Amino acid sequence: MSDKQSQKAGDGSTQLIAKEVNLNIGITEERAREVYRELEQRSIEQYSREADEKIKERLIAAIEPIVCKMREYDSAFEQFNDPAFQYVIRNVQATASRTDSKDDYEMLAELLGQHIEHKDDRIITSTVSEAIKIVDQIDVYSLQVLTCVYAILDIKFLNPSTKKLLYDMNGHIEQVLPEELPNTQEWVNHLDMLKLVRYNSISQFKSLKDIFNTTYTDNIVTGIKKDSDNYELVRKMFPNDEVFSAFMVDNDLLDGYVKLIINEDNVNNGQVYQLINIDFISLVGSILEHKKTIQGYYDKDTNILQQVQNNFMVKFNSYPKLKAFNDWISSLNYSFDLTPLGRLIANINLKRYVPNLPIFYKK
Repeated sequence: MSDKQSQKAGDGSTQLIAKEVNLNIGITEERAREVYRELEQRSIEQYSREADEKIKERLIAAIEPIVCKMREYDSAFEQFNDPAFQYVIRNVQATASRTDSKDDYEMLAELLGQHIEHKDDRIITSTVSEAIKIVDQIDVYSLQVLTCVYAILDIKFLNPSTKKLLYDMNGHIEQVLPEELPNTQEWVNHLDMLKLVRYNSISQFKSLKDIFNTTYTDNIVTGIKKDSDNYELVRKMFPNDEVFSAFMVDNDLLDGYVKLIINEDNVNNGQVYQLINIDFISLVGSILEHKKTIQGYYDKDTNILQQVQNNFMVKFNSYPKLKAFNDWISSLNYSFDLTPLGRLIANINLKRYVPNLPIFYKK
């Protein structure tokens, strides 16, 4: 935690920083719980006697998801030896004391975990620290909408199969998307006030079609027409027909065309091992080096490309939830950008529904 972050805290929090708990080297989970309770008592002292029991109930309820999350990190309990981390815990307790929501406690635990994981990165920890302070203030409905926007517009789904790509995309929002999306600006004004989005009243979003065309440049392509001259030229670039067929697959957006199945993304994230026969994995590097050359033989007819783009959107709109999102965002007469704080909050909220989702940061 940087000095700058500490200076942003309320007077009550800063005042209590000086009263650090005396710790021995080597912190166990049991000792960490004791420290939490010692800090808890100081948090309660700020409130009236009438509020004591309610605050205690909330802080006790909050500690279990926190401890469960900390168990996921090596030496996490050692952090309790650090005054800066105790300051973060105090902020977590301050927020937890204002809410009865189990979801809020889980989000606070996840944010605390991110602070532990990235404790030496001030850009990330400053965002995490600000998120901790506002968890209890975020309207649930507005958070659902924010999370869906994040899932569709900020996450790039990696799969050469359009069917699987859209299945994954739909899976990320089907449990989060509200039955009715907002038809007023109240929700976005609320998120703008919390600095989760930057609201713009004089511009509109580009169409999803245009956004996807620039995002999924290896999916929304024409490819090479089978049995054409270019098809034969590219086929000869491969060692044999078996290798050619492994790397050049049918384009599911355009009948009678093939496209290259590998790209930098699915090679870097290891997905290529699920796409290519293990016997040909050793060829991935050399074929990827020729990616631009191979794609240079793709059909350049703009009418055919337009057909491909339309086909992608037809498949996208075949999912009721995705279509509802498309219809809604196309109807907006304003736009907004997610801030780093908004992305973090949306990402962590989405992780509740998609447990294997990694935490993404855009600095």
